Amino acid sequence: MPLNPVDTTTDHGTYKGDPARVAFGKLNDNDAYLEQLATGALDALATLKSASRADILGVVSQIGGVPNGAIMEAGSNANGRYFRLASGLQLCFRLLGPTTIAAGASVQSGTMTFPATFSYPPLTFIHVNASFPYLLTQNSEPNVGPSSFVYSIRNGHSTALNVYHGYMAIGMWF
Repeated sequence: MPLNPVDTTTDHGTYKGDPARVAFGKLNDNDAYLEQLATGALDALATLKSASRADILGVVSQIGGVPNGAIMEAGSNANGRYFRLASGLQLCFRLLGPTTIAAGASVQSGTMTFPATFSYPPLTFIHVNASFPYLLTQNSEPNVGPSSFVYSIRNGHSTALNVYHGYMAIGMWF
């Protein structure tokens, strides 16, 4: 029931607005409606206040594609760090180095395993940071799967380089 405004402007000749009995009824109805809204807001606030940290940050899960458990999950293991949301979005990232890559066309390559598995291959960004980054190349399309990807970094410079490299992957976990 929405608020019911009390008329105070309509000219009825001998009086303006709603008759007293009508105005009084509208005010009582409005008061009951506002009290109902306030009670609902207080109940919602009490529910939020009773939510524990475990409801917000904990183990995120799903049953049949419907989120269950906490709202977000953060973790790490030997393969890097991950951040998972109840909506299904997942981020994984890792930084390695320094790794020395010899001069010339030598290649640093390997397989990086994600710290948490995706439901299908994620969008993966490879990061390479060295003293001569413009001479380093990497696969433009690394071989990415739901649990790992293969990469290679080539040093086209005439001296050895200390390289920090890593990745960030964004995709869905369910």
